[in-house]
Amino acid sequence: MSSYVACHDCGAVHRREPLAPGRKARCRRCGSTLYRRRHDPLNRGIAFLSAALVLWLLVHVLPLLTLRLDGAAHTATLHAAVRAIADAGLWPLALMVLAFVSLVPGTKILSSLIAAIAARQGWRHPIARLAFTLGQRQTPWAMLEIFLLGLIVAYVKLAALARVELEAGLVLLALTILCIAAADAVLEPEAVWSRIGRPTPPVPAPDRGVACHTCHWLAPAVARRCPRCNATLHHRKARSLQRSWAFLIAAAVLYIPANLYPMMIISQLGRTDPTTILGGVVDLFAAQLYGIAVIVFVASILVPVAKIVGLAWLLIATQRRSADSLRSRTRAYAAIEFVGRWSMVDVFMVAILASLVNVPGLLSIEPGIGAFAFASVVILTMFASASYDPRLAWDGATVRHGHG
Repeated sequence: MSSYVACHDCGAVHRREPLAPGRKARCRRCGSTLYRRRHDPLNRGIAFLSAALVLWLLVHVLPLLTLRLDGAAHTATLHAAVRAIADAGLWPLALMVLAFVSLVPGTKILSSLIAAIAARQGWRHPIARLAFTLGQRQTPWAMLEIFLLGLIVAYVKLAALARVELEAGLVLLALTILCIAAADAVLEPEAVWSRIGRPTPPVPAPDRGVACHTCHWLAPAVARRCPRCNATLHHRKARSLQRSWAFLIAAAVLYIPANLYPMMIISQLGRTDPTTILGGVVDLFAAQLYGIAVIVFVASILVPVAKIVGLAWLLIATQRRSADSLRSRTRAYAAIEFVGRWSMVDVFMVAILASLVNVPGLLSIEPGIGAFAFASVVILTMFASASYDPRLAWDGATVRHGHG
């Protein structure tokens, strides 16, 4: 284990101090969490991941919701939601939903489980390192909890119109999410990397080191690859500001058609009613579903706008090398990274509604092109925030004002 650790948010280097189980170390400069120590992280992590894997498999074969309408039962499953979007001709959106609620969570669970077992056995194998790297990188894109919220929103919306039944798959989905969250909480990355990474002597001079973005090892500045995990080393994210601006501008442009084109199209007794994001919020308020209306408004309107404006503020301040409110800007970036993905709840809700409500000639719902545009906005803003390197703000302020 290295004697030093670099903060991933501001770049400050600290001496690694021993911690009691359940405690965490924070950066003295920006306040971000540096590392934690958990009690028995490997065995507990393996237990939670094993349970999550079994539950994840069961979720794919069990129904989530059942709608009883006009004497017939319509069942929603995970794959039915994907198929409903594909049947509407929106194949790119169908692939997004399939990836975020099935493929990515499954990859995260299985990869993390392989790495945790390897760590417990002390297997320092490249496959174990590749598996853990893959599992860690899937975390922002695994959206089971957001899909569950979309299910709940769809349930409340439909319950006002017809009889809707909660099925076993929904309960197992909630348990899967809890097991994944528990595994993330107890499986401290350093506990895994210290057992699967290549044995590496610590860097002698911390001020001459570069932090690996994959395993967070403080490597010699002259190294091109991390001596512990073999990842490519770079002092800061390459072309961070340029890439962030490119993704952010693309997201801002796409947000216009996302609001102008319908998120879903409701066909009732031969009458077609396209519904936009704002129109859907208004309809929910009119139906007195105030709680759901607030959730959709926050997730689909407030969060995307706040994320675009917030990222633009961070980028401009970083380019100006401003030293104002550095800690607040670091916390704002963490909040932007956390909340941005939750905007997918509206897309998942539409997918569930489309899979459940399909009675030709009476009532049917299908996703509109606005849903694809909106999902693209969410993904682009996630790419924009992932491309931004918050350490550049601290670097620029230090260079301009001569303090750190």
